[in-house]
Amino acid sequence: MLRALTFAALLGSALTPGLASAGEAAAAQSAGKSEGEGEGEGKPRGGARRTVVKQSAAAEHEDRAASVVTRRELEERLPRSAPDALRFEPGVYVQQTAHAQGSPYLRGVTGQQTVMLFDGVRLNNSTFRQGPNQYFFTIDARTIQRLEVVRGAASTRHGADALGGALLATPQEPELDHGGAGPWRVRPRASWRSATADGEMGGRAQVEVVRAGTVGFIGGVGYRDVGLLRTGGPIVSPKTGEPVRVPRFAPDGVTQLGTGFKELTADGRLVWRVDRRTRLTLGYYDYRQFDAPRTDRCPPATAPESECLRYAEQFRTLVYGALEADEGPALAERTRWTLSYQHQHERRHLDRPTTSTRGDGRDDVYSVGTGLTVHTRRAAPTPALEVGASYGLDAYLDTIRSRAWNIYTDVGVVSPLSRGQYLDGARYLTSGLWSEGKMTILRRLELRGGGRLSYAAARASGDQASASAAVDRQWVAPVGSAGASLRASEWLRLLVGVDQGFRAPNLDDLTSRQQTGPGFQLENAALQPERATSLEAGFKVERARGAGVLRLRVADLRPGRAGAPGGERVPRADGRLWGFADGLPAGEPRGAGGDPRLRWGGAALLARRLRRPRDGLVRLGGGAEPGGLGRSAAAVADPAAERGGRADVALAAARGLLRGGAALGGEAGSAGVGRPR
Repeated sequence: MLRALTFAALLGSALTPGLASAGEAAAAQSAGKSEGEGEGEGKPRGGARRTVVKQSAAAEHEDRAASVVTRRELEERLPRSAPDALRFEPGVYVQQTAHAQGSPYLRGVTGQQTVMLFDGVRLNNSTFRQGPNQYFFTIDARTIQRLEVVRGAASTRHGADALGGALLATPQEPELDHGGAGPWRVRPRASWRSATADGEMGGRAQVEVVRAGTVGFIGGVGYRDVGLLRTGGPIVSPKTGEPVRVPRFAPDGVTQLGTGFKELTADGRLVWRVDRRTRLTLGYYDYRQFDAPRTDRCPPATAPESECLRYAEQFRTLVYGALEADEGPALAERTRWTLSYQHQHERRHLDRPTTSTRGDGRDDVYSVGTGLTVHTRRAAPTPALEVGASYGLDAYLDTIRSRAWNIYTDVGVVSPLSRGQYLDGARYLTSGLWSEGKMTILRRLELRGGGRLSYAAARASGDQASASAAVDRQWVAPVGSAGASLRASEWLRLLVGVDQGFRAPNLDDLTSRQQTGPGFQLENAALQPERATSLEAGFKVERARGAGVLRLRVADLRPGRAGAPGGERVPRADGRLWGFADGLPAGEPRGAGGDPRLRWGGAALLARRLRRPRDGLVRLGGGAEPGGLGRSAAAVADPAAERGGRADVALAAARGLLRGGAALGGEAGSAGVGRPR
C-alpha cells in the first residue's frame, strides 16, 4: 500500500513536462489560425509575408507533448541561431558550450539522445556524441518556417535516437497559390542584423519566384561576421568567490576569449506541382562556418592561456528530393517519399604554442538516406467507429573519412597519425519499418498504437598501431507506443500515453577518441543499446479563445552497457555526474517532471520545466502574439542555476513588439545523463 501511494505521489508530481505539446496543438485548433498566423493559405494580414505549410503540428502530434515555434514567433524573437529559437519552449533547455554552438536539451538529454529532422530528412548521423554538440546550430534559422518540439521517447515515429524527444524543422516554401495579378510573381526580400555585444554584422538576401499553381522557387544567401563577445565582467564562482577558469577573459575583464566566428549560408528550394495530386520538391541547403573556437577549450581550464581548440571549418550540405502524392487508393491516400544526400565536414586545429605543436584533424561524414511515409484513408465501418493508419520505412547509411596529424611548428614537420578521431572507412546503417494506427469510438474516445522494428549495423576496420579494435556489430530491436484520448466534454479532453525510445551505439561510441571536458574518451566496442520509456497522463482544456494543458510524465532512461566480466554492471559514481569506464556511461537514471502550458487569447504563460531529482530547474516562459489581442504581455523567469536567473518582459501591440529583460549570472548548467563534456 505504501509503495502504491509513493508511486502515485511521484506520478502526480513528476509528469508535468509533457503537457505543453498537446496544449500547443489545442491552441492551434481551438483558436483558429492564431497559432500559425502567416503559415496558412489566405490573405496576408497587414502585408505580412505568407508561406504555405503542408501540415499542421496539431494533425500529427496533438495527443503528444509537442509545441511549435511559428515563423512569426521567429521574427519576433530574432534568434541568433536555431537552438536559440527554442529558449521559450517548455521542457527545453539550451546549452551553449561555445559562442558558435548550441545544443537543446529535451527532458534532460541532448546530443545523440535526441533526434533532429529537417523536412522529414534525418540529420543525426553516426558521429553525434552523447554530450552537447554543435549540429543543430548548422540549421539556418532564417530558412525555417516552423520548429516543432516533440518531448518524450518518440522512436516509433521518428526512429533511433529519440530517447528524449525529436526536433522537427520545416523550411520555408514558395507560395504557389499566391492569388496575385498575372501568372508570374517575383518577391525579393532582404534582412540585416547587427548586435553590439559581439559586434555581429550580417544579413540575408532572398528571392521567391512563382508561376501560379505550377512551379515555385525560393532561395537565398546569408552571411555573418561575429566578433569577440563583450560581457558584464568575469564570472565569479559562488563556491570559492574566485573568477572561474573557463571562460577566460582578456586583460580588460569584459572581453571573452574563445568567441567569434564567420558564417556563410546558401539554399534553394524548387517546388513543382506536376498535377492536382502530385508534387515534387528539390531542396539544397548549405551551411559553412569558419574560424569558430571552442570557448571551453580556448584555453582549457588547466592549460596555458595560448592553447586553443578551433574549428577552422564546420560545414553541412544537404541535397534531397521529395515526391508527394494525394488522393491515392484507400491504403495509400497520402504518400511522401524522400531521397537525400548529406555531407558533414569538420576541420580542427589544436594550437599549443608553448610546445611548438599543433594538432589537426579532418572528419567527413557522407550520408545517403531514404524515407517513405504513407497515410491510409480514414474509414468508418460503422457510424460509431472510425479507423485510420500510417506506415513507412526509413534507412540511412553513413561512410566516415577521418584523418589526424601533428605539425611541429618550429621546424615545419608534419607527422601523420595512424588514425583520426574516428576509424577511417567506417560505415553505419540505421533503418526501420514502422506503423501507427488510430481508432475513434463514438467521436469521443480515440485510441492510438504503433510499433517499429529497428535495425542498425556498424562496420569498421581496426588499427593495430593505435590498438583500436575492429567493429562488426548489428542490432535488431522492436519499440512501441500506445495512448488514449477521451473527450469528456466539448472543452475537456483526458489524455494518457506510453512511448518507447531506442538508440543503438553509433560510431562515436564504438570508435571515437577525443578530449571530453577534463578527461579523454576512449572507444568501447562492446556497448549495448540504450532504451527509454515515457509514461504520460494529463488533460487538455480547449476554449474559443485559449487552451491550457496539464500533462504529467515519468521517464525511465537506461544507458547502454558493456558486458563486464562475469556480467557485472559498472558501478555508478558518487556525486552529480554519472560514472563511466572506458567511455561507458553507467547508472540507470529515472526522471519525473512536467511542462504545463496555458494560452489565452494573445498572451501565453509557460512553465518550462519542473524536474526531479537533481537539477532543480524551474522555468517560466512567455511570448506575446500581436493580433490575438490588441495588446498582450508575458513574463519569463528562468533560474538557470542555483545562483542565477533571468527575467524578461514583453509588451506587444498590433503593429509592434517591445521586449526587455535583465539577468543575474552565476554558475549555470543542467544536469545531464552520460559522459560529462
